[in-house]
Amino acid sequence: MGFQDFATLRRQEPFRPFRVKTKDGQAFDAVHPDLMMACSDYVIIGFPRKGSDQPFFETFTRVNYSDIAQVEMLDADKALQTK
Repeated sequence: MGFQDFATLRRQEPFRPFRVKTKDGQAFDAVHPDLMMACSDYVIIGFPRKGSDQPFFETFTRVNYSDIAQVEMLDADKALQTK
């Protein structure tokens, strides 16, 4: 997976959340398109404040494309719903 793949995932309508699994066993959920950014060599996945329904980063992680083992789609109910 690379830049174009993540750019496509970010733009899907309606957005469908997904989980990025790394080769070392970590997993990160992308739950809103505004909480992720596809860069040339890595993807940034942001995490909202617990209990928040707003797509604002509280923390984030950077995952190099070369470290990604798998991307799996999640159920739509895992998506951050904004009002």
